[in-house]
Amino acid sequence: MIDKTILRVAEAHHRDAGRDIARIDRDLMDRMGLSSGDVILITGKDKACALAGPGYPEDQGYDIIRIDGNIRNNARVGIDDKVQIQKSSAQVANRIVLAPTQQVRLVGGPQYLQRLLEGRPVMKGQRLRVETVSNPLSFIVVSTQPSGSVLVARNTSI
Repeated sequence: MIDKTILRVAEAHHRDAGRDIARIDRDLMDRMGLSSGDVILITGKDKACALAGPGYPEDQGYDIIRIDGNIRNNARVGIDDKVQIQKSSAQVANRIVLAPTQQVRLVGGPQYLQRLLEGRPVMKGQRLRVETVSNPLSFIVVSTQPSGSVLVARNTSI
């Protein structure tokens, strides 16, 4: 089993955009001991976390990782850049603190955000883009409890 590997960044398919999914080769997932839905740490110029998902058949054997623009921005990488990936031991978040990047007014804010973010991995410093009915909202994760990469759950306090 391997702990870390280097992959080339490719654009995510449209259906994965905004879902924090990183698609990697199924064989590589097996060699790394990853299952679909496990949290991985992606290291470029910065770090980002994402949910591992099996790659598409046409990507088999190409050593690529398909990630969306939000994950690329958080890792500060572009298409064709190289990133290191490794399995992350993400815990369920007890609490996360978010700061909006623009003025926002949400009815039932914390509960609404909790429902939208449930199941997504986050870490301190990460930018989150949340799709809403009217327009997308952007937040920065100020802190997480516990620290490191965490998963937002139904009982996470926001």
